[in-house]
Amino acid sequence: MSYVPLVYGTLFFIFALSLHVLLWRLLRPVKDVLSLFILFAIVPLFSIALLYLPHSPFFNLRPYGIIELTGALLCYCALYCAYIMTYPALQARCPSLRMVLLIKRAGGAGIKLEEVRAGFDTADLVTNRLDDLISSGLVIKDKGVAGGASAIAYRVTPRGSLLLRPFMLFRRFLGLAPGEG
Repeated sequence: MSYVPLVYGTLFFIFALSLHVLLWRLLRPVKDVLSLFILFAIVPLFSIALLYLPHSPFFNLRPYGIIELTGALLCYCALYCAYIMTYPALQARCPSLRMVLLIKRAGGAGIKLEEVRAGFDTADLVTNRLDDLISSGLVIKDKGVAGGASAIAYRVTPRGSLLLRPFMLFRRFLGLAPGEG
């Protein structure tokens, strides 16, 4: 068994992740999820070009055949997909992570439910999340009829539907109803 695909796939991912961290520290894009998709799609193409261009300094480091290259790309895609699925929780002010941090800061004495609730503004949580969805182009906000009264309405964009589809299929595969689990 050859470890070449795992090594190259992991190196491609580390290269993409390093670029991600560098770019986000220098200039955080407004549409960060879309930018991540583009960045992580371009990196393997750029990496393969670096490995396979005859005058490249990395030419002698390339995987030996198409099977190794395909394995490296599959490894990269697996790491990339896992990262993309965890990124929203990392970049947003995830309520679960915030709760754990709040409880940890309380120390050995623990914390009461009222103190946990006091640490959260539910309106702020919803507003921040909706703003993230709008800036990512997954949801739009417009004037419409919501709940029978004329008000601001939020609607899923085609991109949001496209992103939602695999998650809903996976939930159905696991036997979970939408919104449960």
